[in-house]
Amino acid sequence: GGHTARWLAREGIQRLVLTSRRGPGAPGAAELEAELVALGPSVELVACDVADPEALGALLDRLRREGPPLRAVFHSAGLVDDELIARLDPEQLRGPSLPKVGPAWQLHAATRDLELDAFVLYSSAAGTLAQIGQANYAAANAYLDALCQLRREAGLPGLSMAWGLWAGPSMATSVRAQLESQGVSAMEPAPAIAGLRRAVALGDAHVVLGAFDWAKVRFGGRGQLLAILQSEGVEAEEAAADSSFDLDALPRGERGPAIQAFVLDAVARTLRLSPEEADPKRSLTALGLDSMTSVELRDELRERGAFEVRLADLLRGVSVAELSEQLLAAYEGELDGDEVSEAPASPWLWCPAP
Repeated sequence: GGHTARWLAREGIQRLVLTSRRGPGAPGAAELEAELVALGPSVELVACDVADPEALGALLDRLRREGPPLRAVFHSAGLVDDELIARLDPEQLRGPSLPKVGPAWQLHAATRDLELDAFVLYSSAAGTLAQIGQANYAAANAYLDALCQLRREAGLPGLSMAWGLWAGPSMATSVRAQLESQGVSAMEPAPAIAGLRRAVALGDAHVVLGAFDWAKVRFGGRGQLLAILQSEGVEAEEAAADSSFDLDALPRGERGPAIQAFVLDAVARTLRLSPEEADPKRSLTALGLDSMTSVELRDELRERGAFEVRLADLLRGVSVAELSEQLLAAYEGELDGDEVSEAPASPWLWCPAP
């Protein structure tokens, strides 16, 4: 929000009204106001919860009376509360929506009769590229994307600006290392704002702007979007890496080493480890597996190897070697005629028939 205000001031905007729930009492507000005033415009800091239709209506009525006319709206509030979807409680599910969904709709409803040049909602790439542990945050941002599409279809200005990772302090600070390991680089403010200016000029309802290394990007959900964006070389690399694992084609004596090599590769890919770092005798948690990456590893084992492993059991300290032995025992049990409906020998995993 601060970077946006500085950009607008440099663009020659004559009046800036910056709203937040605490207004002038927000941390850093006075310093930002002084910086903006030095750039030329008149600046007003207002304490207003834009999710409150009465408070927002009163503010807009005052601005109409005082003039000049309101010409642009930028909404940049947000909140993250990461958790695996199976563990989300109602409060966590609603949390990221509170500063986004209600305020965005109130701004839409209160300004749709005005002749605006721009109506910009700050969304996130998390709503387009599924990031593990951010289902609640992704849903809140997907709402903004849909609202701007609705506005465009009604002939109104609307841009949902889906940001990637920003450099410096941000809501993503706690997951910055994880995102960077997955090919999401941090954008410096200057090129990010340059991208914003271009996105506003494009006139599209939804723009994703970020610094992505498509050779490394591995989000919880891969869809057609990534396939379109990836170059042929990256697609070939991904296709080779994601090829299925077929135990049936191997002699029985070779299956154990093959499973361990497959699991070790999956662990190394998931945790972004070098072959030397991926020690098959160390526990997965010691190698760096956590509740977020365990989902990715489970999906990797399922999609490429048809192995089903429970998330909780991946986090109990099992090593690659131990996991491989369990997978081999479960697989050979199926071949020997064990009933699929019966509980497997292992209390923590089972393998469906190939």
